[in-house]
Amino acid sequence: MPGHHSYKRCREQPRFANARNAIERARLRHAKRLVDDGVGALSRDDLKRLETEDFFASRVFPAEPTEEHPR
Repeated sequence: MPGHHSYKRCREQPRFANARNAIERARLRHAKRLVDDGVGALSRDDLKRLETEDFFASRVFPAEPTEEHPR
């Protein structure tokens, strides 16, 4: 999961409500990623594991890490 810098970046956004909303959005991206990958049967571990990309796909983060906003 993203570290302190990521949370701080989210918190600075004008419409940031709380960490729960950010996690829920990451869960939705996670589900879409699994469906889009179309790998067939998924393991329990696949269903439970959120990847970094599920968080960083958000518009909150720049496309590439910067010194100000490292990953």
